[in-house]
Formats: sequence, structure tokens, C-alpha cells
Amino acid sequence: MVEKRRRCPVSPCPAELPQGLLMCKEHWRQVPKPLQAGVNKAWRHLRRVLAGSRSSTDALREAAGAHREATDAAVQAVERQRP
Repeated sequence: MVEKRRRCPVSPCPAELPQGLLMCKEHWRQVPKPLQAGVNKAWRHLRRVLAGSRSSTDALREAAGAHREATDAAVQAVERQRP
């Protein structure tokens, strides 16, 4: 089975990532610790909602939105550090 890969979302990083990683290690280290914690918390919550057989569409939408906001904030934090 071929593993899906994608590029690090921090432009113009050429790193290819396996599924499950938000960004390459170099850029992840540049994300402030509170934002890293927020991304991880949102990811864990989204996984719990996805695993719940009784999760509502609204709960899933809310968890996915929170995860997207956290990941967007992390990428923006790294991109703002560029000269």
C-alpha cells in the first residue's frame, strides 16, 4: 500500500510529510508551545469525536473547525517569523 504524502504547508518548504503530521519538524519547532498544545488538543478532540459512534454532525463540524483554526494559527505563526 502506498502511503499518502503531502507537502509541509509552510511555503515554500519542500518537505514531504506522511499522513498525520501537520508540518515538518523544522517548522513545528518554530511554533510557540501554547499553539503546539492547542493543535494537539484540537487533534485529540477531533479523533474522539470521529471515534464516537453517537457523535452528531454538529459535534463533528465543531471539532473539525476547531482543529482547522488551530492548525491555521500554527502555520501563520511560523510564516510570520520569516524575514
